[in-house]
Amino acid sequence: MEDELKLRFIESLQRNNDQIREDRAKIVGAYSELIYRHRVEDNLLNYALKLDAAYVFPTKKNLVITSLDQLDEKFKVENLDVEFDAVYGSYSPYSKEFKQIFKFLKR
Repeated sequence: MEDELKLRFIESLQRNNDQIREDRAKIVGAYSELIYRHRVEDNLLNYALKLDAAYVFPTKKNLVITSLDQLDEKFKVENLDVEFDAVYGSYSPYSKEFKQIFKFLKR
């Protein structure tokens, strides 16, 4: 009897944990869709890049943009205040598909 109760208790915990994981996945999935489908605002990206420049002095500066296939309009590198050595992007979920999409001319 005691072993049967332990077994039921463990099965109950397992079912509850599975349901919790499934619920969390649904919530995270819905939230991440909002993030991934939302266009990054140029002024926020410029602000983040300026903050980064205040703490890091890179010898080479590249920008990598993912999920370009999710954007409604073309990403415009010209709207950024920071110059990069190169800009890489991908329209694919696979990392091997990254290609250089913009190259700055050195001044």
